[in-house]
Parts: sequence; structure tokens; C-alpha cells
Amino acid sequence: LTSYPTPAGGGRTVTEALRADGRTAHLPILSVTSRAFPEELARATAAGVTGSLVMPVPPARVADEVRRLLGARGPGRPAVSAR
Repeated sequence: LTSYPTPAGGGRTVTEALRADGRTAHLPILSVTSRAFPEELARATAAGVTGSLVMPVPPARVADEVRRLLGARGPGRPAVSAR
């Protein structure tokens, strides 16, 4: 879960680092952003963000999206295995 983009580039930097590392390249990345412009969302997707939510977003919606990205099969049981 990251904020993308940020003025200092933090979310972009984290996304690029995760995608460049073979140990983390497969992990889903969820971006929470205040920028709903289609070109911003497209840049985030091109950088490797798996899904984006535009603020304001209710906490329950964030939790639902995390479950969806992880392929959750019930409370506390993500389909993605720990390495």
C-alpha cells in the first residue's frame, strides 16, 4: 500500500524498487492517491502499481481492495504465500 505520486516521489520510488527486485516483483501494489486524472493513474499502472484508489476512500473499501489483490479466501487467509 503506497501513496502514488507524492511530491518527493516516495510512492514511485518504492514501486520501482519493488518491481526491480526479483524477491518482491510479484507483490501487488495498491496506490491511494488524491489525483484522479486518467494520465496520473495510467503512469502509476505503467510503473507497476496493481490497483489505485482515489481519496477520499472509506477504510472498508481499502480493506476490500487489499483482499481482492491478495486473492483472500477468508479472514486472515491470503492466497499469496509468504516467501
